[in-house]
Order: sequence, then structure tokens, then C-alpha cells
Amino acid sequence: MTALLISGGTQNTGIYWLFVFPIVTFFLTGKKQGILWVSAFFILVASIKFASTMDLIEIPYSFIEIRQLLVSFIVVSIGVYIYQEARQSALKEVRDSQQEMREYLDQMPSYSIKVGIDGRILFANKTAKESSGLGETLIGTKFLEGNNAWVSDEAVLKQMEAAFYEAVTGKRSECDIQMKSPVSEGAALRTYNFTLVPIFADDRIKYVLVEARDVTAERE
Repeated sequence: MTALLISGGTQNTGIYWLFVFPIVTFFLTGKKQGILWVSAFFILVASIKFASTMDLIEIPYSFIEIRQLLVSFIVVSIGVYIYQEARQSALKEVRDSQQEMREYLDQMPSYSIKVGIDGRILFANKTAKESSGLGETLIGTKFLEGNNAWVSDEAVLKQMEAAFYEAVTGKRSECDIQMKSPVSEGAALRTYNFTLVPIFADDRIKYVLVEARDVTAERE
């Protein structure tokens, strides 16, 4: 890019391309590395101008033009740095918020599962992963297929299929299902209340939120 400063580019417009450097650098390298690269580039440009005043090299720009370039370059760099600082701070807040939400969901005693409209599990909290017997491998599987506890037999599968169909057509659905944990040998059947809620975005169903809680004591 400094070659544009020396050659001038097309009709001496090369100098204007130098302002792209801090924008691209901060975006690609972040704040800390960006400051180092921008500072080094600033020193390089100043050195080229100094060399031209010593008649070591020739550039098609006057001292006033280079001075204005360097001042403007500093202003642009500061503006980009402030923007990058705000951007990274916002991203950190989003990541922290997402992490807090995951931790909250993992502490819930009930199932919390995010299912795409194609039936594939996109997210599951710790309770759902452990109760299904599949652990982390539960993510990506089909909600109504595989060895999930809630599709342990044909009758349960039909119940869940009907509830899921209602949800993907835009209706909130609810059903009670009797099942036992696949990770506990000889475990007694327990009753779980499943609630399937369609989540909309731009008037279209984005995914289905599935929640299930143990209601055995309530149903007895």
C-alpha cells in the first residue's frame, strides 16, 4: 500500500487508499494487534515523507498533503478503534449472556430442548442429555427417532408425533407421557408432561421449544 504513496497511483489518488488500512487492520487483527500495525504503518509513511525531504526518494505529494494525510489517518484510526472497542464489548456481552442462559438451563430439573422444524435437535440442556442416555451426542439427532427416552415404544412415538405436528403447524401442544430413564436399570415408569411451543420469527416458525417435567406425583 505504501507503493501507492510513492507512485501516486492513478492521477495521484493513491494517497486516499491509505485510509483503508486501519479499517481492514482493526477488523482482521483486533484492537491490540491493530494498534501495533497501524502505528508501524504511520511511522513508515512518516519515514517515507522524511526520506523525500532528504531527496532520498521522490513522491508526488507535498509536505502539506502528507501532513493532512497523517492527521486524517490518526483521526480515522481512533474512530475505527472506538468502533472496534464497542463492537468487541457488545460481542462479549452477548457471549456472556448466552453462557449465563446455558448455565441456567442446565440447572433446570426439567427437559429443555430446541428442535428445528425438520425435527432435528439443535440444543438440549443437561437434564435432557443425561436422561436420554445419549449425552452430548443427543445434539443433531432426530427428536422422534433413535434411542431417546421419549420414543421408547410405538404408543409414545405416536403421541409425540401428534404433538410435534401440532407445534410445527403453529399450535402449542401438550401431552403426558409415561417413560423410564434409559440410564437406570429397572427404573419405574414415571409420567412426564411435555409442552411443545412453536417459536416464530418474521411470521414463520423458526423452531419448536420442547419442555418436559416430571409430574408423577401430581398425577397420582
